[in-house]
Amino acid sequence: MKIRIEDLKKLESSSLPASPTWEEDESVEVIIKVRKPNYLPSDVTVRAQIDPYMFTSKIPARTLTKLDQDPEVISVAVGKKLRVIE
Repeated sequence: MKIRIEDLKKLESSSLPASPTWEEDESVEVIIKVRKPNYLPSDVTVRAQIDPYMFTSKIPARTLTKLDQDPEVISVAVGKKLRVIE
Protein backbone atom coordinates (compact mmCIF):
# COMPACT_ATOMS: atom_id res chain seq x y z
CA MET A 1 0.00 0.00 0.00
CA LYS A 2 1.32 3.44 -0.88
CA ILE A 3 1.41 6.40 1.51
CA ARG A 4 0.04 9.50 -0.28
CA ILE A 5 1.14 13.04 0.56
CA GLU A 6 -2.37 14.44 0.26
CA ASP A 7 -3.52 12.15 3.12
CA LEU A 8 -0.98 13.64 5.55
CA LYS A 9 -2.16 16.89 7.17
CA LYS A 10 0.86 17.54 9.44
CA LEU A 11 3.46 17.23 6.69
CA GLU A 12 5.14 20.61 6.19
CA SER A 13 4.67 21.80 2.62
CA SER A 14 8.24 23.07 2.27
CA SER A 15 9.49 19.54 2.86
CA LEU A 16 7.46 17.81 0.15
CA PRO A 17 9.53 15.64 -2.18
CA ALA A 18 9.05 15.48 -5.94
CA SER A 19 7.48 12.02 -5.61
CA PRO A 20 3.92 12.15 -4.22
CA THR A 21 3.96 8.65 -2.68
CA TRP A 22 6.18 6.27 -0.72
CA GLU A 23 6.04 2.51 -0.34
CA GLU A 24 5.06 1.50 3.24
CA ASP A 25 8.50 0.02 3.99
CA GLU A 26 10.49 2.81 2.32
CA SER A 27 12.76 4.65 4.78
CA VAL A 28 12.07 8.34 5.22
CA GLU A 29 14.25 10.82 7.10
CA VAL A 30 12.14 13.31 9.04
CA ILE A 31 12.25 16.20 11.48
CA ILE A 32 9.45 15.88 14.04
CA LYS A 33 8.09 18.74 16.14
CA VAL A 34 6.07 17.79 19.28
CA ARG A 35 3.90 19.64 21.84
CA LYS A 36 5.40 18.20 25.05
CA PRO A 37 9.13 18.40 25.83
CA ASN A 38 10.95 15.11 25.19
CA TYR A 39 7.78 13.39 23.93
CA LEU A 40 8.61 10.39 21.73
CA PRO A 41 5.86 8.96 19.51
CA SER A 42 5.52 5.18 19.38
CA ASP A 43 7.53 3.38 16.67
CA VAL A 44 9.97 6.30 16.46
CA THR A 45 13.60 6.48 17.57
CA VAL A 46 15.60 9.68 17.91
CA ARG A 47 18.56 10.11 15.58
CA ALA A 48 19.46 13.58 16.83
CA GLN A 49 17.75 15.80 19.40
CA ILE A 50 17.53 19.42 18.18
CA ASP A 51 15.80 20.74 21.30
CA PRO A 52 13.20 19.33 23.77
CA TYR A 53 10.45 19.82 21.16
CA MET A 54 12.21 18.80 17.94
CA PHE A 55 14.29 15.86 16.76
CA THR A 56 15.27 13.89 13.67
CA SER A 57 14.43 10.28 12.94
CA LYS A 58 14.54 7.69 10.15
CA ILE A 59 11.21 5.87 9.93
CA PRO A 60 9.34 3.56 7.57
CA ALA A 61 6.85 5.57 5.49
CA ARG A 62 3.90 3.77 7.13
CA THR A 63 4.79 5.59 10.38
CA LEU A 64 3.96 8.93 8.70
CA THR A 65 0.27 8.02 9.00
CA LYS A 66 0.65 7.28 12.73
CA LEU A 67 2.46 10.58 13.28
CA ASP A 68 -0.27 12.42 11.39
CA GLN A 69 -2.86 10.98 13.82
CA ASP A 70 -0.82 11.60 16.99
CA PRO A 71 -2.24 14.66 18.83
CA GLU A 72 1.15 15.38 20.44
CA VAL A 73 2.87 15.77 17.05
CA ILE A 74 2.71 19.32 15.69
CA SER A 75 4.43 18.73 12.34
CA VAL A 76 6.64 16.44 10.30
CA ALA A 77 9.18 17.62 7.72
CA VAL A 78 10.56 15.07 5.27
CA GLY A 79 14.24 15.28 4.34
CA LYS A 80 15.06 16.03 0.74
CA LYS A 81 17.58 14.00 -1.24
CA LEU A 82 20.22 16.25 -2.73
CA ARG A 83 22.03 15.76 -6.00
CA VAL A 84 25.69 14.85 -5.86
CA ILE A 85 27.84 17.51 -7.48
CA GLU A 86 31.02 16.15 -8.99
